[in-house]
Amino acid sequence: MLQWMRVKRSVVVKQDDDVKSPDHYTNHPSGVECKEIVMHMTWPIGNAVKYLWRCDGKGVPIKDLHKAIECINIELERREIVEKTLQAGESVIQ
Repeated sequence: MLQWMRVKRSVVVKQDDDVKSPDHYTNHPSGVECKEIVMHMTWPIGNAVKYLWRCDGKGVPIKDLHKAIECINIELERREIVEKTLQAGESVIQ
């Protein structure tokens, strides 16, 4: 039973590492981790960058590229609404 607990503990640590710094976010040739960049962006732009960053490292590049496009479309829609609101003379909380 003790050996099982050791194995279980190492699995938990591995899962924790995968959550905090998964390989597909940390394997960029620059050595920079994706989250260091995207934390300074809006949610849609940061997610688009995240999907582009990892698209070749996770095994599903086309799916991640489609997700990036969807995030960009969300940001475009948001900015168009803000622009129209400002043009109408109304205030915007961003």
